[in-house]
Amino acid sequence: MYERQMLFHELEIATHKIINSHKVSFAMVTPIFPDSGYFLFDFYGNVIGSSEISKPISTAYNNTKKLTHPDISFESGIVIVGPQHLTINNIPVMLYLTKPTPQLLQWRIALLIKHYWYLIIYAIFISLLCCYLLTRYIAKPITKIQKIAVSLANGKLSARIPTKNATRNDEIGDLARSFNYMAKQLTDNLENKKNLLRYVSHELRSPLTRLRLATAILTRNEANKEFYDRIETEITRMDYLIKQILEFSRLTTSNKQLNKTKIQLNTWMQQLVKDCNFEAQSQSKDISLINTNNDIYVYADSDLLASACENIIRNAIKHTPNNSNIVISLITDNTNYIDIIVKDNGTGISKKIMDSIFTPFVSSQENKTSSFTSFGLGMSIAKEAIEKHQGSIFIENLATGCKIILRLPR
Repeated sequence: MYERQMLFHELEIATHKIINSHKVSFAMVTPIFPDSGYFLFDFYGNVIGSSEISKPISTAYNNTKKLTHPDISFESGIVIVGPQHLTINNIPVMLYLTKPTPQLLQWRIALLIKHYWYLIIYAIFISLLCCYLLTRYIAKPITKIQKIAVSLANGKLSARIPTKNATRNDEIGDLARSFNYMAKQLTDNLENKKNLLRYVSHELRSPLTRLRLATAILTRNEANKEFYDRIETEITRMDYLIKQILEFSRLTTSNKQLNKTKIQLNTWMQQLVKDCNFEAQSQSKDISLINTNNDIYVYADSDLLASACENIIRNAIKHTPNNSNIVISLITDNTNYIDIIVKDNGTGISKKIMDSIFTPFVSSQENKTSSFTSFGLGMSIAKEAIEKHQGSIFIENLATGCKIILRLPR
């Protein structure tokens, strides 16, 4: 309504200026709006002062020439106001005002900013508030799902998305329900795997115990002693494998916190090397510990760390030639870490199987004399145990043999 009044007001101003000038001169008219156009039609529909007019103006004239009062119409992007009846030199004429629609839009924006700026501020504030609430409504549950996913990845298998998110009737609710279903299936599969390992190990140990008892009885017959010794060896191997399976299962599926204590690593490692040397020397091999002059302390789970070190040392003993030496050193050059380094004198490890050395039950038969020709669970257990301590394990080939680095945080 305000715009209509302003347009009619400009038409009236133009009318008074034209009447007062007593001339048909558009230059005498001072418009309120910029880029305004003015047209005078005589009684016969001819435009005074111009031989040609545009089609939108001609159409507007034909549609409104019978009106007694001005009206506003829109033709092809032009706002046309008229007709305004007036008499110049006793000649009746009709005045029309034209204005491009984009100019009218600019004027509307300028008018809104000038007179209704507070409405703009209110609109911006309400829009920002709505955007914030909408963002919270969408982003908050997604952030929650992300945190639950990280917890699940870190081994917290009981992590689930809250019911208030899972019961939403939108896409986020569908995502939450699918995530919880996935988490349940994953937990069930891992639990079934853990139970399977436990049951298989338990069932295998029972016949192994009976076999060992029967073997002990049969060995009384010296004639078959060689075969019975062979049976005893295989039973021992199977028993050791079962222990490793149980140990690997415990490391990979248990969320139990480590029982960390302050360990004097020099003394602790000397005892470990002494125990392992008993096995090595029976095979004409020797283990030496160096760089143990300074006191070195580390916070670790003693049993778990011993399991990792024993598996690495035992692996080195297995693949080091007879009458050779295995060297273990403690390096404290890095202020944040302690390195336990085990070097053997084997033939190293092939690059083709380097990436799979820590995979359970992976084996390679490409070189029967190569170090690490076969792998069971020892390397996998060592890796899991070190990573439980937030540490890392690395392998490097040397000119003779290879070097394994167990890196622990101080």
